[in-house]
Amino acid sequence: MSYVYRCRACRASAPPAATRQAAEQLRDEHRIAHHGGLVPEGDEVVPETASAVRYVSGRKVLVGIGLLIVAETVARIYSRLH
Repeated sequence: MSYVYRCRACRASAPPAATRQAAEQLRDEHRIAHHGGLVPEGDEVVPETASAVRYVSGRKVLVGIGLLIVAETVARIYSRLH
């Protein structure tokens, strides 16, 4: 199983590492290089499968619903004209 280090402060992910220890080494290097050795809030080492989870933002959902409402309204108007 491979592991991925994610830094939420930077919104970045390291390439998958073969072992947890290798991912933790990448984490330590990142902390030193980008955060002065401090621990950024929300950074984590997770199994690679967990990093594949994607979330849809609320804004995208609302835009999609709005487009569906507009499309339905146009379809109803068009059907009454014909």
